[in-house]
Amino acid sequence: MALRVALIGCGDIAHAYTVLARRFRSFEIVACASRNPARAQAFAAQYGLVAVSVEEALSGAHGIEAILNLTPPASHFAVSMAALENGLHVYSEKPIAASLAEGRQLASRASAGKVRLGGAPDTFLGAALQRARRLIDDGRIGEVVFGHANFISGGMEHRHPNPEFFFKPGGGPALDIGPYYVTALVCLLGPVASVCASGRVGRPVRTITAPESPHKGSTITVDVFTTIQAQLLFASGATLMMTLSWDGWESSLPHIELHGTGGRLVLPDPDFFGGELELSDSSGRERIGTNGLPLGAENWPPKDPMLANYRGIGLADFAQSIADGQPHRASAELCLHVLEVLEAMNISAKSDATPIRLSTSCARPPALDTQQLDGMLVEAR
Repeated sequence: MALRVALIGCGDIAHAYTVLARRFRSFEIVACASRNPARAQAFAAQYGLVAVSVEEALSGAHGIEAILNLTPPASHFAVSMAALENGLHVYSEKPIAASLAEGRQLASRASAGKVRLGGAPDTFLGAALQRARRLIDDGRIGEVVFGHANFISGGMEHRHPNPEFFFKPGGGPALDIGPYYVTALVCLLGPVASVCASGRVGRPVRTITAPESPHKGSTITVDVFTTIQAQLLFASGATLMMTLSWDGWESSLPHIELHGTGGRLVLPDPDFFGGELELSDSSGRERIGTNGLPLGAENWPPKDPMLANYRGIGLADFAQSIADGQPHRASAELCLHVLEVLEAMNISAKSDATPIRLSTSCARPPALDTQQLDGMLVEAR
């Protein structure tokens, strides 16, 4: 029987989860809630859900078994903790909490209550990163020695209708975009051992210019680093330089580039599920598509990035793992480790690039094969 899920937070990402939930058999979104009841009512009418209050959702009313926490990052802890205390499973949008201390409290509560805790991003289960994982595990580029990761843009005020929270504590490119990059790298290379970083606020006041924003023309005072540059030392010995910035313009830098003892691998944007890989070794350069692989890129590039491929595959694996009594891939341990890496970047940047040795670790999540994927889909590919 499908896990009965209520989502809390009816913003932009809620539409993507709800539309794509129809592809998966292991969970069903049955209800929605918002601090704005009118928004919940409109969302419920659009998708055929039951609109409930936040309190009802957190109490498990209407047979709700799990909460999909899509609230702003600053609210993640309070909402998730309330759900866990009421015996509900929780799958949260990233980051799992605004701080490692909060994340640890959530994990402890979930363990004590014998309920599951997990969270986004789940793009590491997409076609591009699963193919990259396979290439690395097969030794195609040898032992990874070093690499680069880059996300450079002008900032969220140009594209998001309500961007203020991105520039407040719990936001910034490290905690907003960083989870995609760090999660991908941990899944490819294993856990991070230490972090050293520097940071800047490029423009301390931002003007909202997003065309559809009701706040267009308003200004935002920035309270977080808008550029972070960090060196990550992995437990494997690999080192990687990472730039996450909302202060840039166009960039030709690769999103992720890994150099090994036997070759080089370039990956597409880990914010998405598909894309093309580039492999270079002694035999030359090869471009590798991802059609026909797990979470194949049949709709790549997406017309709407919010609806790219298989958003929600992490929640589907979460629900299936509960039913099977097996660990889920987008685990609390993975989320906590990624959160500590990102928090360490900010701490190091605030303390003159002092190296931070991490206290958490995690195993690489098991790879996702085609048979496992097909078992989660309503219709096999």
